[in-house]
Amino acid sequence: MATHQSPHDTSPALLSGVAGLTVGGKSLPLHLALRDTTDVAGDHLHSQSTHQIISSPSFVDSLPPYLRKRVTQLQALQHQQDIIQTKLQREIQALQKTYSLQYYPLYQKRFEIIIGHTDPSHGHEPPGIPDFWLTAMKNHPDIGMRINEDGDERALRYLTNIQVERLEDFDFALIFHFTPNEFFSNLALRATFSYEEEFMGDRPDPLEAKADHIDWKPGKQLTRNCGGNENADEENESGSFFDFFSPTPVPAEGDKEEREEGELLLWMDFELAELFKNELVPRAVEWYTGDAGSEDEDENEDEDEDEDGDEDEDEDEGSEDDSEDDSEDNSEDNSEDNSENNSEDDSDGDSEDDSEDAEDVENSDEASRRLRQRRQLQIPQRRM
Repeated sequence: MATHQSPHDTSPALLSGVAGLTVGGKSLPLHLALRDTTDVAGDHLHSQSTHQIISSPSFVDSLPPYLRKRVTQLQALQHQQDIIQTKLQREIQALQKTYSLQYYPLYQKRFEIIIGHTDPSHGHEPPGIPDFWLTAMKNHPDIGMRINEDGDERALRYLTNIQVERLEDFDFALIFHFTPNEFFSNLALRATFSYEEEFMGDRPDPLEAKADHIDWKPGKQLTRNCGGNENADEENESGSFFDFFSPTPVPAEGDKEEREEGELLLWMDFELAELFKNELVPRAVEWYTGDAGSEDEDENEDEDEDEDGDEDEDEDEGSEDDSEDDSEDNSEDNSEDNSENNSEDDSDGDSEDDSEDAEDVENSDEASRRLRQRRQLQIPQRRM
């Protein structure tokens, strides 16, 4: 396995590596490629690009001397803060490793319940809790999407336990235990994840990932890359969860695009491993029952609630606007109705007046003049 040096020259070309859906010999479904490209590598790319922009000599040198001095002072303060943050993360890591030892007896009891050692089956009842780990993994949104329904589910039904082994510093290993099965002869598959020793900030960069070779049985190959397996009849064109045990080495030299593709896959493997270590294994029963939720899922729910709140506000505002419009329309309608009613009333009244005036016109010239004036004043009202 080649050692991966910390990627400090990552460029937007990293995203183009998923265009072919097959990266470094691994099959990468489009929905998974797009999600992992943004979620897994996005923060890494953003943090590095931001660092490059701020610390770029061309940017700092372009500032006026008085600003350049002040920015340099701020950078020195930021560096001191990073030193403190790094120390904090190392102490947290050591504390987690100490307390994780207290979890092991509980995990052992959990394992015994799952496989049926503590509660033997009676009659035709199956022992333990069948498909416990498969169900928990499928209920996790980020892990479940890596499990295909064809072969992965059938193979993962033989999974009996997942262990986390904390190594030096931030390094750790995942051990997947299986009962004898039709797919491979391994009873345990181990994957180890190593980080850079030196780092500054929240956590070190991934260094390398190693995993046990899967001894596939004839015709049972699930991964796309046969890896020289003579028992494989043909390559599986679809992605498989078991690609996780075939980490792609990142070449130290060579084509830049190949290195960036390897870096992307490495980050994806580490992200998946961290989900097992931090979310699935510690709270496996909650993932099995469906009561658990990932951090990303909780953030998405919060965003959805915020969006729903904004939509409700918009609807309320729209309702108010509609109410105002309706009120205006009703006012206008009432005004028109009142005008028409008034016109009709005036017309009826005027008709009566006209009749009376008509009787008087014969006896008085003054009455005739008032009648003509009134009719002239009524003309605009009738045209409205």
